[in-house]
Amino acid sequence: GPDRDAIRFLVELLQEENENLKEQATSILKSLALNDENKVLIGQEPDAIPHLVILLKDGNKNLKIAATEALRNLSYNAKNQVMIAKSGAIPHLVALLQDENENLKETAARALSNLATNSENRVILTEADVIPSLRVLLDSSSAYLRKEAARTLKNLGFTVDSNSY
Repeated sequence: GPDRDAIRFLVELLQEENENLKEQATSILKSLALNDENKVLIGQEPDAIPHLVILLKDGNKNLKIAATEALRNLSYNAKNQVMIAKSGAIPHLVALLQDENENLKETAARALSNLATNSENRVILTEADVIPSLRVLLDSSSAYLRKEAARTLKNLGFTVDSNSY
């Protein structure tokens, strides 16, 4: 697998001016983060998650999508869940639940439902006003979105009628 130097190099590319380079680096990190060992290595690189959050916040549409996918993949790791929240990702992920791009909505919903497995993150999620958005998603035409919204609401302590999902 890739070593720390390779990951550090990719993280440095996230900070380049060139949009194309940033996009390529984000996509590679997203793919690497499918592997459990890499989730740990990327999470241990101090600039990785904070810079993915910057791209999630300020990137063009393609960068936003790739950064959200990378954060979703990283969010299966408990330590990364804390780091993602500390880096300020939650309000931006919550905002994406209202995006017109279905793929982006689904990716953000999965990341949030992963993040909601952490008790400290549940407080941040509630403060970020995620609950109204999740209630809207319970009526979505997408079965995936309904399932993720229900999973997050359950993690936040709500009783959700699971027959509907």
